[in-house]
Amino acid sequence: MSLDIFARQLQLIDLLTGNIDLGLDDICTRLSISRRTFLRYISMLRQQGFDIQSHREVYTLDPRSAFFNAMSERMQLSYDEALTLTRLLDGSAGDDPLAQRLRRRLAALYGIEATTLHHPENDRRTSNIAAVRKAISQRLQVVLHGYESVHSHSLSDRLVEPYRYTPGDDSLYCYELSTQLCKVFKISRVSGTIEVLDAPWEHTQQHLHYHTDIFGFSSTRITRVGLRVGPLATRILCEEFGVKDAAFILDADGTHRLITLSVCGFKGIGRFVLGLMHDIEITRNDEFRQYLRAQLQDSLKRLAPE
Repeated sequence: MSLDIFARQLQLIDLLTGNIDLGLDDICTRLSISRRTFLRYISMLRQQGFDIQSHREVYTLDPRSAFFNAMSERMQLSYDEALTLTRLLDGSAGDDPLAQRLRRRLAALYGIEATTLHHPENDRRTSNIAAVRKAISQRLQVVLHGYESVHSHSLSDRLVEPYRYTPGDDSLYCYELSTQLCKVFKISRVSGTIEVLDAPWEHTQQHLHYHTDIFGFSSTRITRVGLRVGPLATRILCEEFGVKDAAFILDADGTHRLITLSVCGFKGIGRFVLGLMHDIEITRNDEFRQYLRAQLQDSLKRLAPE
């Protein structure tokens, strides 16, 4: 294998990891390869244990693949280690922008809220997260004791099969046995403990694959939105939402950039666009335009004097 081919395969792994934006043709263009070569690389990676999923020619390398799990075991901090490091940065960051940025990234990655750094209930949360990670790795059922419903605010015990946890937005993806539905729970709403049962998963085939977009919203359905963004919006997308430079195409004016984002609903991207409307133009998705119009009309009604 030549070094050029190996380099392209490494670039492909990088582009596919958590990808929900770039389509097959976009990736082929960036790597200067044909569709046939792309599909051959995908077949090779799958044979090596990479879990690659596709939806409407958008290919995603699942971070839960065996390769990444092995790497995580060697490199990832435990929640307790991340919490300790965040506490140290919290007390010493001062005006150092690099230390402040590192603290924010750790907090987002491991789901550490500012209120939990010195909260007496932090030990319970740490224990619950450890229980979740154990249950997922060993494919066991759990009981969420005292889970608060966001609608009724009542507390109840939920018997579930947890199969994915994303600490950045505190989301626990589960199959609930009583309703026979896949749901997203928040660990912060568990008022009691999370009990790991000596009972294996029984409904693996019903576990739905959820996508999480860059704005922290999750869904089984992906919608693509095209934007023309100015310098401010570009910088925010890169610095605050982790969008890679390769995702942008420089517009003809040399100042603005074009990007197509795959999103899980319009709430997250809508909040982003509404806050930067002077710097963003929608180039694709009429449904999203209608959503924004409705949001603006509702806001104008709220601002109108009684």
